[in-house]
Amino acid sequence: KFASIAALAFLAILALILLALVLNLGKIGTAFGEMGAYLGYQFIQRSLIVGLPVALCAALLGVILVLKRYSMIGDGLSHVGFGALTIAVSLGTVTAEALPGFLSEGARASIAGLCGRISASPLVFTLIVVVVCAILLLRVSSGGARGDSAIALISTSALAVGVIVANKTAGMNIDVTNYMFGSILAIGRADMVLSLALSAAVLVLFI
Repeated sequence: KFASIAALAFLAILALILLALVLNLGKIGTAFGEMGAYLGYQFIQRSLIVGLPVALCAALLGVILVLKRYSMIGDGLSHVGFGALTIAVSLGTVTAEALPGFLSEGARASIAGLCGRISASPLVFTLIVVVVCAILLLRVSSGGARGDSAIALISTSALAVGVIVANKTAGMNIDVTNYMFGSILAIGRADMVLSLALSAAVLVLFI
């Protein structure tokens, strides 16, 4: 009896949905037309190309991370990203003249050039640091600290390093939060390729 009532309720809901669709065919057609106009813009296309696989990867990883007691890993690695971004951006203030004098002129120029390249593309440096910290996090957890405790240990340290570097670096006029909280609509071609590569790597590992 309960099964028949549930089936009747499902059919009634389905009939109401179909009726609503039939009565609003004109509005639905207009909405699809507007969506087609939006999809003509490249920034909308890039945001959808990046957003859909990232959402799929987040859904796949979310369940596994919660079961393994890593539910706070996203928050923890975002703090690591803040610290790494701050260091990368601050490297732009390093000049050959500011380096120790016992180094040769060529070595100082090379180090200053490397710092300038890291500062010009801080997201690549940050990505490497975040991946290394994620691996370190797994090692710390296997060594005794459990799950969220290990995340708190690493994330607070990285956040403290980022704040100290930001306060002690003179001449750093770039707002790090622009990198941390950017808009997906402003994503470029290089960032799109990088996001797709990371999403593909995650899907290959977990499917």
